[in-house]
Amino acid sequence: MSQEPTPWKDAAKLAFDDAKRLFRDGDYAGALERHEWFHDHALEFNPGYYGVRLSFALSHWKELADVYPPAMTALVRIRDRDCLRLLSGAGSPELIHDVASMDRCLGQGDATLELFRKVETAHPELAKESFRFIDSLVLHRDAALFCRYCSDPVGFYRDERELFLRLAVSLRECGRGDPERLLPMREELRQVASRLAEVYVDDSEVTARIARLETSIDEELTRRAS
Repeated sequence: MSQEPTPWKDAAKLAFDDAKRLFRDGDYAGALERHEWFHDHALEFNPGYYGVRLSFALSHWKELADVYPPAMTALVRIRDRDCLRLLSGAGSPELIHDVASMDRCLGQGDATLELFRKVETAHPELAKESFRFIDSLVLHRDAALFCRYCSDPVGFYRDERELFLRLAVSLRECGRGDPERLLPMREELRQVASRLAEVYVDDSEVTARIARLETSIDEELTRRAS
């Protein structure tokens, strides 16, 4: 098992690199230890790992869990621990993002929605502050709940659109923006627009503005990439 990262190094990167290397080497217990450390401590060393921690790191953890059951047990244990913190009122809005990301990794989006409803009942202010981290999930699973919390559906879609555009441009700049890589992300954004059109079918102004934003994406991407 690798030693604890030293403070004067990028401890977060070292831990994540260790986890991947140990997995490749077949040291599954060591890889799990590094994943747990990275998840619980990475942001203390480098806040820039916020996104990596909830995406690539969890994906690697799930890959480990698929062949090493203790890793699955640990992932579920941490998810459940964070759920209890949220239900007690001790958690932060970001913590529901953690839980939602773990649920997504586990294919348990319904569990996130159930948790949010419980938080909404017990701690309404925390639910209000947390909604922005699960708004896309709620949109697709509970339209009434989405409408209750989302006061600006056009702004919501505009933000989703902007995230896609920035990521697409970034991938192209580093030579990874081929159409096949972008296609799933583009389709996901198209589904968001379609779902919003269904939810707000009685509001022609909202649906028209979202439609204009949707149809102009490819043109905007070309403009930004030129």
